[in-house]
Amino acid sequence: MPPIQRCAMVCATLSWPHGERSVTARPSLEHARMATDDLPVALIAPAGADADVYRSQLSRRGGQVLAFTSVQAFKEGCAPQLLSGIAMDLSCLALLPDEERAFVAALADSFPLVRLRRVGPPADVAGTYGGAALSGDELLDAFFADVRKRRARRVRLDDRYPLVLGVIVHADERSLDRPGMRASTANLSRGGFYVVTPEIPSRGTCLIVVPKLGDDTPMKCEVRWSTPWGASTQVLPGFGVKILSMTSKQKAAIEKLLEP
Repeated sequence: MPPIQRCAMVCATLSWPHGERSVTARPSLEHARMATDDLPVALIAPAGADADVYRSQLSRRGGQVLAFTSVQAFKEGCAPQLLSGIAMDLSCLALLPDEERAFVAALADSFPLVRLRRVGPPADVAGTYGGAALSGDELLDAFFADVRKRRARRVRLDDRYPLVLGVIVHADERSLDRPGMRASTANLSRGGFYVVTPEIPSRGTCLIVVPKLGDDTPMKCEVRWSTPWGASTQVLPGFGVKILSMTSKQKAAIEKLLEP
């Protein structure tokens, strides 16, 4: 029997807040297909009943859940992990200090990030995604629709600050004598930035001029990831770059821009 048919006929025992109840689970064809996928999703939530519900709901939609009990634990353990999305407990988010709030905001620029709270009985989830308050299937289906469009990648841990700068993008050295593509950054870190534009360059290297740095020497950058126009409701179209080379003047200018 094909995996989807087997999944559609599975009889599951679900854990509820007040004991166990046996039910015949008949997921939709879409949910059955999701369950066969390998979608690495980080869950940031204190250990307990709420986290168990989050894990169950994420897993049944195809999420390979990697659990972290706090933002600090996520910072310490996420470096080797490839992730396609992040889910976070809303109550945990409300208690974060400003520094960790900024870190979470930067994560939301780079990954689909859903904020969850437990509701029920029966045990289910509600929360926010893409600026909208949603619940149940509507919430997690919207989240996983974006997760499926993103190639799994590692979290960049250097501090990123929201900062808008005008940039000029050139494909390579041969194109420097022609007008480049004008765009702007959404943020800046010591090692890279995100360029907002519907025109996505090919993966590999490109040259970027940032006039605000006071040195128009093209910086050699590597295109690490991209979000095509129309691909996400949460992340602006564009691409993230790692700076491979820059002048000492450009480095000093970036440091000054990032000063508190």
